Amino acid sequence: MGDNLTIVSLNFTGFVSPVKRTRILQQLRRVGAQVTLLQETHLSHVEHLKLRRDWVGDLTSAAFGGRSRGVAILFHKTLAHTVHKTVTDPDGRYVIWAGEIHGQKLVFCSLYAPNIYSQSFFSAVVAELLSFPGYSLVVGGDFNITNDPLVDCKPPPSSSTDGGY
Repeated sequence: MGDNLTIVSLNFTGFVSPVKRTRILQQLRRVGAQVTLLQETHLSHVEHLKLRRDWVGDLTSAAFGGRSRGVAILFHKTLAHTVHKTVTDPDGRYVIWAGEIHGQKLVFCSLYAPNIYSQSFFSAVVAELLSFPGYSLVVGGDFNITNDPLVDCKPPPSSSTDGGY
């Protein structure tokens, strides 16, 4: 790509507290995040817009009613970028941004998958991502899938479950 781009992906398990939001945004600024993919923000669309302060210049988000789900993509205010298209999931599970940064066509996707494996969810996300031929893809998120449920889950699943597969 020529120019370096600092991308961070974080699952917050709730971004509602103003103190928590401030601390996380300060940390992202300290690490030099230029593009941030957030999951489990638990914010409404209006509350997501409140993130547009300090170093955040632009954002796109998908919200869900109540205090659950929610994803967002934040762009540093000094990062020159051109938006070609955004796709937001009405269930607040994923948001996709397609555009150009440093002369490179890019697609960013921040996703928060259902807690129980859903082939239809992943098929829908992949179909959306494949609709951008010629773009480089960056996907970050909480896939809620484990390689080895006996090692990666607390508590480990009982022998009668398949660990979500």
